[in-house]
Amino acid sequence: MTVADSIPWQVLIVEDDPEVLEQAAERLLEWIADNELDPIEVVKSRSFDDAMGILDRQNIDVAVLDVMLTAPGATSTASDTLGRSIYDAIRRRQFLPVVFWTSNPGLVDELESALVHVVRKTEVDALAKAVVHQIQTELPALDRAVRDRVAAVQRDYLW
Repeated sequence: MTVADSIPWQVLIVEDDPEVLEQAAERLLEWIADNELDPIEVVKSRSFDDAMGILDRQNIDVAVLDVMLTAPGATSTASDTLGRSIYDAIRRRQFLPVVFWTSNPGLVDELESALVHVVRKTEVDALAKAVVHQIQTELPALDRAVRDRVAAVQRDYLW
């Protein structure tokens, strides 16, 4: 067992409605416990800027993104695409499996792949299953191993 194996999986949930954010986090943690799966920690964010700051400061294993976030002063059209903007920004910066959790899956259905799941907001258990599926692909574990190896090589080289 490595140090990375003992660290709970980090799941970022980006949702602008604080009540929905809390319910999603609680249900996800309950579902993980009920199914006796590897522990996770939920990192919560209510905005694009906050989410990007979290990604700068922390290693996140899976991101759950609301598609229709409400940005301060945004028009409805801008709000409709803000979740997609976060996804695009993440892809430019790092590897990170994503679960879109949305009331309007038609806005992101074309992105669905092995690394991107789309789940309706009414399906909280499906959200939990999608997050667990992303972790069980072992891509987050591989990502952790690569980050650890790069850090070790850099440390050894520079010292």
